Amino acid sequence: MVTCKITINNTLGLHARPIALLKKALKDYKNTKVTVKKANKSANAQNAYEMMFLDVLCGEEVEIIAEGPHEKEALELTVKIFSENF
Repeated sequence: MVTCKITINNTLGLHARPIALLKKALKDYKNTKVTVKKANKSANAQNAYEMMFLDVLCGEEVEIIAEGPHEKEALELTVKIFSENF
């Protein structure tokens, strides 16, 4: 298991477009689970409904947790997508 905390800097927060980009990017890591946590809520990064339910706003910090055979690569990819401000 690998983790990383990141602040969402996009003015729109974590919205549908970056969630869709992330879901598409993670499709090659089916055996690796990526979870995004905000405060006491968590979501499977490959589930758009769960991700939208997190309601992440600009300036809020999330924790990304990856578990599985390609956890390092999946974590790095997720951080890259979030860091590019979508």
